[in-house]
Amino acid sequence: MITGQEPVVSGEKTSKTAAQDNEEKIFERACSQWRLGDWDSLARLDREIMRHHPDRAMLAVFAAVGCLQTDRIDEARQCILLAQDWGVDKKIFGQHIVAGVYNSLARAAAISGQEMSALGYLEKAVSTTETASDVRLLLKVRADGLLKESSQRKKGVKLRQGTKTASCPLRELYRRLGILAERIYKDGVSFIIDNEPAFNATDRFLHGKVSLGLAYHVTENTMNGLATAHRCRQFADVCKQFPDHEIETWGIYFYLKALTMLQKEGLLEKCLDEELLTDLRRRLDWRCFIDENNFDLSGKPNNFYGVAYAIALYRFQLGWEGCAPCQRLLQKIIDHFREYSGRFGFADETNGQNRYDRYSLLLIAEVAHHIREAGQKLTVEMGEWLRRSCEVVLNNLNLEGDGFPYGRSIGAYGDSSYLEILSAAAYHGLLSPVECKVAYSFSIKATRKFLDFWWDEKRQCVNLWDDGRKTDAYREKHRVLGESISLLHQHIYVHKIWEELGYSQVLSDEDFQTWIDQRPRYMLTRFSENKYSSALLTVRDGRQRFNLPLVNGDAYHNETSYYPIPFAQRLVQGVAGESFPQLTPKIRLLDGKTLMPLALFRNITLTESEKGAMLSWEHPELDVIGESHPSPDNRFSMKTNYKFESGSITRTDFLISKKNVEIESIEMVFACFSVRPFVKGNIIIFERGEIFRVEVKGFDEIEVRKAASGKYQAVEGRMNTVVCMKTRKSKLGKRSKYSVVIKYKK
Repeated sequence: MITGQEPVVSGEKTSKTAAQDNEEKIFERACSQWRLGDWDSLARLDREIMRHHPDRAMLAVFAAVGCLQTDRIDEARQCILLAQDWGVDKKIFGQHIVAGVYNSLARAAAISGQEMSALGYLEKAVSTTETASDVRLLLKVRADGLLKESSQRKKGVKLRQGTKTASCPLRELYRRLGILAERIYKDGVSFIIDNEPAFNATDRFLHGKVSLGLAYHVTENTMNGLATAHRCRQFADVCKQFPDHEIETWGIYFYLKALTMLQKEGLLEKCLDEELLTDLRRRLDWRCFIDENNFDLSGKPNNFYGVAYAIALYRFQLGWEGCAPCQRLLQKIIDHFREYSGRFGFADETNGQNRYDRYSLLLIAEVAHHIREAGQKLTVEMGEWLRRSCEVVLNNLNLEGDGFPYGRSIGAYGDSSYLEILSAAAYHGLLSPVECKVAYSFSIKATRKFLDFWWDEKRQCVNLWDDGRKTDAYREKHRVLGESISLLHQHIYVHKIWEELGYSQVLSDEDFQTWIDQRPRYMLTRFSENKYSSALLTVRDGRQRFNLPLVNGDAYHNETSYYPIPFAQRLVQGVAGESFPQLTPKIRLLDGKTLMPLALFRNITLTESEKGAMLSWEHPELDVIGESHPSPDNRFSMKTNYKFESGSITRTDFLISKKNVEIESIEMVFACFSVRPFVKGNIIIFERGEIFRVEVKGFDEIEVRKAASGKYQAVEGRMNTVVCMKTRKSKLGKRSKYSVVIKYKK
């Protein structure tokens, strides 16, 4: 009997499962139609089937948006009422209606020929209801359908031309590299570049960079066999002149990259003999700065794990060792991200001391490029880290081609870092179609800036040091040849990637700015939240953009390039290696100590309103100036507010004395590029410049003077005017207030 009953029970289960399967298929099909933008199918969803479906409220929402997109307004109202009657979640309902509105705006913009605006609205429509990982996949499908639909509906209306073919910069980059290569071939060790001996013995990266530059020259046009053979002989002659040169870290990386480029083209043995290759195999090794036993770094910042990984990868590609070392080193990078980046996914340059700067965003992009060279794919986790870096960069794009404005090693390298991050993300499929267009257009702008501004045609090299410019001490002018080659390399390989991806069309400045204007005006990127917090605020105001970093500069905490101030090229800048109190109070005590609010941040809060935004934070202790690393002094605390409004920035500091401490003075300066100041009480008016007004409160003395050379040389040129603010007090009350208001042209 039991056996006879089994088919009946099984049949009942099968019938029930079939009904459930049917319901699931209806809902899954509707979800797919929503994601693909099949509005007509959604509008025609059977109302009776919806009424008896367990997910009827959500189906009614899909149908409502489908009706709105297909101009069935009365039916849309009925579906909205049904969704509400059936208890739809208000938040989900609102998200889908908003997504529908954005889709309508995208369709209207596409029909009127505003392709960039259309794609921007479409991106918002998709991202309103989809996860970040799905947005990139769905956007291309939706975009193709939208543009096809708009082309059918325009009925002969001529589109405004929003793109143009860019003049590929590769030819010009190779031309300038070729001039350097010919000088190296001709003059060898006696080469003088911009009045500097090119082959300076103190530059331990130089010979690797020279080898890479010459490898680019050798492999530029391998179809021309005679020219290539001649360049191979020249490469060999140069190598013979430097048999015992010292080479370290980045120099090893550049040298090995050169060798793999030559090997790929079958030219390695034509450029280097067997004896030299054997010697290089011994000397070009990651073990020079990595402990082979535990794979720990030897006294280097954590970004050098990326260098070591690349070296191990190139050695593997050359057949010099197995793949195990590069796998171990890659795992070291991943472990460091996981341990010190927490849930935010940005690389701490230190082991948990919260130094976040250019390399915090760039490291994952460099690793992604090495993985690209290995022919591999990023893990999902690494892709998420790279995408987070991209979000910061995308919100900082601009018409001038400017890159990172704060931290060490910026200027020309700050600009090229944006290019490296964007091209890595584009190659690994982490950018949407519209983001790729914007990223490529920005890359053209940044490379044009490099060729027109950073490169000096008369000197035939980069200029990071003259005409009022200044960079970090470790990049002093004796490294001019190496810096020229490495910057050329960065721009060349980035544009080779874009060329491989098939990009040649750049957006018009109008469309580029339209896309920028659709980005968030205020974006707070959090780096860490432990005992102390760190973050970066990006502010967009017309054509101006500001980066306000709240980070621990670690060994650089005294330097203005890491101060918590709103950095903006040609507006507000720090100076590499200098420590004057740029927009930051300096408290001199009678006991000889000097304190400043430079690190040790807590309670970082961003509050937005119709007028603007307020960034606030607290320093429970102040930083002792003169120490090698941040050192807390708990006799004072400070609360700081930065108010951003259209054309205006206000910094307000509340200094709180916890103990009865005698103070010699409190000072602050504001060095800027504006000229012809006029002082009226506590207000300074500038006749010329981006900043036209500064108002000071809380200080007893105000002095305006011309900026001295040297101390006030920023990366792109010397500042012109210094506003000095000072108050002299032997003792303070429990709470003192100081503020500076800066008015600027948008």
